[in-house]
This record gives sequence, C-alpha cells and structure tokens, in this order.
Amino acid sequence: MPSFGPFFCFYKLFLHLLKGLQLDWKYEGACSSDQLVYEVKLTAGAEPTAVQSYQLPGETSSFLLEGLENGIDYEMSVQALKKGSSERLAESPVRKACTGEVPGVVVNYIHPDDYTYNFSGRSTASLSIVKLPDGVLLASHDIFWGQHGQNLTKIFRSYLTD
Repeated sequence: MPSFGPFFCFYKLFLHLLKGLQLDWKYEGACSSDQLVYEVKLTAGAEPTAVQSYQLPGETSSFLLEGLENGIDYEMSVQALKKGSSERLAESPVRKACTGEVPGVVVNYIHPDDYTYNFSGRSTASLSIVKLPDGVLLASHDIFWGQHGQNLTKIFRSYLTD
C-alpha cells in the first residue's frame, strides 16, 4: 500500500497486558492537528477482516488497541484524513503483529512477514541497552537479512526514569 505524505507509524506490543497493542505515530505534513483526524484500522485473518476501527482527534499520536486474542496475526494501519472529509493526507504502511505471552517487556517487534524495513532486512541483531546518567534508558538494534542492505539501526528512548 502506498504512503502519502510524511508519515511514520511505529508500534510496540504491550505484552505485560498480553492482549494489547500500542501504536505510536508522527505526522509531519502541512495540516495542523486541528485540521485533521486519524483513522486507526485493525484487521485479522488470511482474508483481512476488520476487527476494530477508530477515528481519533488530530492531536493524538498514540493509541492502545485492547481486547486482542493471543496467537492471532493482526494487521494495523493509521491514516491522516482532512477533518470533515475523506481526503487522505497520509497513510502508514500496513504493519503486522502477533500477540502472545513472552517474558519481560518488548521494546520493538518485527513480525516475520512484515516487510516494512525490507530495504535493510526483517530480523533484529546487535541488541544494545544503556542507562544514561539521568536515568533514561536507550535501547537499540540493527535490522538485517541476508542479501539486503543491512544498514538500519533503530534507537528507542524510555519515557520514564528511576
């Protein structure tokens, strides 16, 4: 699915909830937040069937999808729409996730069939974490795959400190 305009969509699995998925995005287009709304869509199944759909105010940049079943492959996307119309200003790539139980907290997740970062790869490597003097945690990992660019590093900053 094509992407229109400067739009980024990230997500992280809230695995301590087991059945939730946190979406984070950033719109950097020409419209101000009072001129747009976001539409969040969640689908599941081999023939994608709508599971949840939400319209959110333009100042929103994060949303928690709850009530998901474990072991199900989900697809999600975010669109920025001009308020009062169906005009698409920007659209995220369709991202994939499968909820389930894991120990600890997942900082970033790449579904085996998610090709969003295919220019670099779709597997994580070179995992690192550091605690800064002010208590902020930085975590990073490379994204690689054989015969691909292997040139992307993702860096994540914690919102909370000690």
